[in-house]
Amino acid sequence: RLMAAFALMTALVIAISFMSLRGMREAQERFASYVGGTAARAEVAASLRAATTARAIAARNLVLVTTPADRAAEMAAVDKAHQAVAANLALLKAALDKEPRAVDRERKLFAEVQAIEAKYGPVAQHIAKLVVDEQREQAISKMNLECRPLLAVMMKTTFDMKEVVKEAAGQELKLAEAAYESSRNLAMAVCALIIVLAAGLALLITSGIARALGAE
Repeated sequence: RLMAAFALMTALVIAISFMSLRGMREAQERFASYVGGTAARAEVAASLRAATTARAIAARNLVLVTTPADRAAEMAAVDKAHQAVAANLALLKAALDKEPRAVDRERKLFAEVQAIEAKYGPVAQHIAKLVVDEQREQAISKMNLECRPLLAVMMKTTFDMKEVVKEAAGQELKLAEAAYESSRNLAMAVCALIIVLAAGLALLITSGIARALGAE
């Protein structure tokens, strides 16, 4: 009976140890998926929006400034922001390609951003060229007629995409919290069962030994 009792307790301890290890592994996988997936896409989406805003501000300033030094500085800012936009688009595309769980709306918004950027980027570059060529009036006209409407659509779409990724991140956190609570409750139930079994076995074995020794 002692051997059977200790064997049972050992089996239960091993079982709850494996349960704990499995829960830790699943938690680690969820954390890695969140950090390397949804959270990373959210960060890139925010960077894309920031780069788009920086490019628009630099293009506007390029039209407003008058000195060659200021024009050179703003032109450099336009080029830097344009490269940042392209880099963030490439990063976001790569992140979406390797993430099968990304929502369809997120992919659709990204496709819209790509389509808008294909139109907006050349327009912004052309405006910068007009300013450099001392064609300020034409640059202002092109900015008002073509650049500003495209920029408004771009800003709205990038904002929507950032919100969609943020919402997906919130859903992942809720799922992770629910999984943690489920694992915790199961572990607590098994621990309670082990305590009850240990107490029952202790009483049973003690009373059996006492009777065998004639303690009654």
